[in-house]
Amino acid sequence: MTMPGVVHVPVFTSLKPSEYEFIQQNCGAKMVMVSNKKLFKCVSPALEDYIKEGRLYTFDEVEGERFWLEIVWRDLKDTLYRILKTDKDET
Repeated sequence: MTMPGVVHVPVFTSLKPSEYEFIQQNCGAKMVMVSNKKLFKCVSPALEDYIKEGRLYTFDEVEGERFWLEIVWRDLKDTLYRILKTDKDET
């Protein structure tokens, strides 16, 4: 991801849950994005708060979990709303 404010913090499936917790507690992440179901299963025990708060997303679709395109769709919806509101206000 190469968007302003996005910092890539690499983690690996070979880490222990305590290591995921340490990273999570010290990196200051507002949200977490993981690549696939395998990594999701590895990190989810350490990131329960992110899951409960809807701040953990996956790049591959994982049943029952938030998919990264939800962020894009939300932002697109907000942008379209602002455009339509501006057009309506100008008429």
